[in-house]
Amino acid sequence: MDRATFRVLCDMVANIGGLKPTKNTSIEEVVAMFIYTLAHHKKSRTISLLFYRSTEIVSWQFHQVLNAILKLYPILLKKPKPITRDCQDEKWKCFQVLFTSNINFNTCCYYLVDSGYCNANGFLVPYRGQRYHLKEFDGHRPETPEEYFNMKHSKARNVIERCFGLLKGRWKILASPSFFSIQTQIRIIMACCLMHNLIRKFMSFDPQESLIADEEEESDGGSDDEEVEYIMQINPSNEWPSFRNNMATNMYNTWSTRHSGNVSD
Repeated sequence: MDRATFRVLCDMVANIGGLKPTKNTSIEEVVAMFIYTLAHHKKSRTISLLFYRSTEIVSWQFHQVLNAILKLYPILLKKPKPITRDCQDEKWKCFQVLFTSNINFNTCCYYLVDSGYCNANGFLVPYRGQRYHLKEFDGHRPETPEEYFNMKHSKARNVIERCFGLLKGRWKILASPSFFSIQTQIRIIMACCLMHNLIRKFMSFDPQESLIADEEEESDGGSDDEEVEYIMQINPSNEWPSFRNNMATNMYNTWSTRHSGNVSD
């Protein structure tokens, strides 16, 4: 976070979040202590030594800043818009067919997982024995619904891993077990996401984003052939393979109709 963005954050937590300076601490100082705690995952004792404040003040001010930042969510968090039944988005049409079919499954929500999981309710697994790596699709059109599903699965997995990698790289407190309570950890995650959005909005160049991009160039774009520990506690179901097959078929048919060989979509 550069100085200009830090200044914006201080103004926002003061004017919108209601954070007030005290007799001995300024808003800039307590915000700096808060950011340092999240960025480096340091305890109050370390922060107190760096800023020459008591651990009690550091701890109390941490929660004051946390509360103020969470009040910024109407500005820094874009809420998803509800999807209406007359939505013309081709992607929604694929899911709409699934959710209005006669397939029985417990929920329309699922986890996107690798092949270490069994094909059970709530766990969307790629097809085994089919192309999966994005590099395997370079210049090659997916020829079956299973291949197209795996390509989209791999892309979505890369996006998710990139988002988590970016957040954990920027905020070290998210990269290791936390010493805060569970309730505070939940609030910290939201605060990290809000400040991430602030950085993306006000900084023209994000060094952390550039670092992640460099790491992606060195990687193979996702892997599903690594040795994985198979999870056997989850029982497979008869309904979920049908759910996945219908999803793959609808996605592939929609894509085939709209494209004549463009593999990038």
